[in-house]
Amino acid sequence: MLHRLTHDLTSYKLPDVFEFREDTPDENQIEIVSRLIEYYFHMKSECETTNATTINGIWENFSKLFVDFESTLNSRNVEVVSEALLNVCKTSLVSGFASYHSYTSIAQDRRARFFEAYLTVDRVLSLAESLGAAFPHSPYQARWGYHDLDLDAVMDSLILRTNIDITPPKAGGGAFGIRVPNGVLSISDVLALYISNRTHTILNDFSNKSVCEIGGGTGTLAFYLSKTCADSVTVADLPIVSIIQGYYLMKSLGPKHVHLYGEPKGSERFKLIPFWELDSIPDKSVSLFINVDSLPEIDEGISRNYMGVIKRKAINGFYSINQEAQVNKQGVVQNLTETAGGFQRIARFPYWMIKGYVEELYKIAS
Repeated sequence: MLHRLTHDLTSYKLPDVFEFREDTPDENQIEIVSRLIEYYFHMKSECETTNATTINGIWENFSKLFVDFESTLNSRNVEVVSEALLNVCKTSLVSGFASYHSYTSIAQDRRARFFEAYLTVDRVLSLAESLGAAFPHSPYQARWGYHDLDLDAVMDSLILRTNIDITPPKAGGGAFGIRVPNGVLSISDVLALYISNRTHTILNDFSNKSVCEIGGGTGTLAFYLSKTCADSVTVADLPIVSIIQGYYLMKSLGPKHVHLYGEPKGSERFKLIPFWELDSIPDKSVSLFINVDSLPEIDEGISRNYMGVIKRKAINGFYSINQEAQVNKQGVVQNLTETAGGFQRIARFPYWMIKGYVEELYKIAS
């Protein structure tokens, strides 16, 4: 599995700084869970009455992981749903976008735990190097390997080199990562810190700093965007995943700052909508659309439709971080934009954080 690392950490000894995040109920817990239950039933009813398009492709298989949680939501039992959300990263609900290994593997398998820890250090190094908080080794200058790496010094340098508050979300019980003063920093947090910092740079010259993320994972990126650059964030995703995003954001930012689709008009800062509502966003109202690690894995017809939506709704651009392996006839974002027309690519380079991924920025033709 070492081929998945960007850095040679074979001689590096892991420090004793890794643990699982804990999530405990607070004074908003009942309100948060109750709203999320109502949100789920609103989406479920609308999906049935409007016959909303089903997401096909690889993500269709992920829907099988949601069956147990759907049963939990259908019970309308606030305590049971709350318990599931308090331990969300201990379940298969976040498989594929919260960590590499499952909670069970990390907790029970020493090798899996070690690799997850090494992978986290690897991602922290990539983030630090992207910001100039650490310097890449060069095989041409007789220095290779990280046996003398001081992780504490790297973390301190990260804080100095960026204005981003690295305090992790309060949600994500069971997430594995590096112990920091105010929580546990997981791999998904490290990736989100990079993307939010890049988004800050992209939006810097725009007067409108609104963002729409298509496919938001756990909601971690939206959480960090709140600390950097975005005046407003809309996240569109599968209904069950949207529930997880709602929990992360309401638990971490406070329920009053998050508006769930179908609720009476409320906060415009963070809005969560099911994917079929993307087309309801007003034309030319979103400065930047973001998609990370999902468009190639969605049915090509739906992905092409998303390109049309982005063209109509975006004021400035589209920021993509995706793989181009084309396994099992997966799509490629570059091909999608060329087919759609109206996208001018202004940047393309390897993604700092993960080998085999491409980072692209497109300008929307006016």
